Amino acid sequence: MDAGSCWVPRNFWLGEREKQAIISFHLKNPLEGYRRLTFMMLDGDIVAVSPSSVWRVLSQAGLLSKWNSKPSRKGTGFEQPLKTTDCQECENPEFHALSSPIPL
Repeated sequence: MDAGSCWVPRNFWLGEREKQAIISFHLKNPLEGYRRLTFMMLDGDIVAVSPSSVWRVLSQAGLLSKWNSKPSRKGTGFEQPLKTTDCQECENPEFHALSSPIPL
């Protein structure tokens, strides 16, 4: 592999130890949101990361999708009715006379 085409580790990337610390702290405090967890970990000198990093780590671990357990039906389409509705009231002329606005 060419040296120019591989990932070069950066100083600001999260290490496995930091990711495990975030996950274990979340498991100890499951009712707290990711933003609150971030500042609780910062105050407790556990890890110093941004809220977006905490969200990304918890999301990749599958710990944030608890409330959204039902799969989305978006994009499944809408089934059109085969024919128009058989409404006897709509065909009655008295129905249309009663539903029209009264002139003043």
